[in-house]
Amino acid sequence: MAILEVLAHPSDKYGPRTWANAGEAGLTVAFACDFSTAGERLTHRAAGDRYVGIQLSRDSLNRDSALEAARKLFKAVRAAQVSVLNVAGNGLYTLDRAGINQEWANRFVGSVIAMVHRHYPLRKVISGGQTGIDVAGAVAGVYLGIDTKVLLPRGFIQRGRDRKDATHSAEEIRSQIETGARALEGALLI
Repeated sequence: MAILEVLAHPSDKYGPRTWANAGEAGLTVAFACDFSTAGERLTHRAAGDRYVGIQLSRDSLNRDSALEAARKLFKAVRAAQVSVLNVAGNGLYTLDRAGINQEWANRFVGSVIAMVHRHYPLRKVISGGQTGIDVAGAVAGVYLGIDTKVLLPRGFIQRGRDRKDATHSAEEIRSQIETGARALEGALLI
């Protein structure tokens, strides 16, 4: 049975958690509609050459786009010969501007990771636990039965759709992820 770890970094800042996640993973995949945000630039710096970006748009919620993204990620995972994947990307406050909600993110990211995992089994998924893509990565890991680690800033801080940071409990974050994973049943694009 897969393990879901929900942990808080000693720092309440986002940067240290971003560096820790990228450092633990063999590869970081960033799903974003806007790669110019401070978070996406930091993620790219932290991951260095162990980074692959997947462009998102509201129009890409279809099997063909998911398959194209999965092929790109599969090539990167296989080339780097990694089994630990850090999933990062835009939060809901950025995704909203492109018309992307949490369910859409969960479905798309889940579909992409499922296709990759089918052909190149992953041992672990890591996520920063933020709304949007981070949560979608954790949801995918749990749904697919992959050990999943979610590392948030101290206080289990999560930035909401309103761009405000709020503290949570580990149980609240766990519930978000497990609820999202249950909702993926029969919803993947593959």
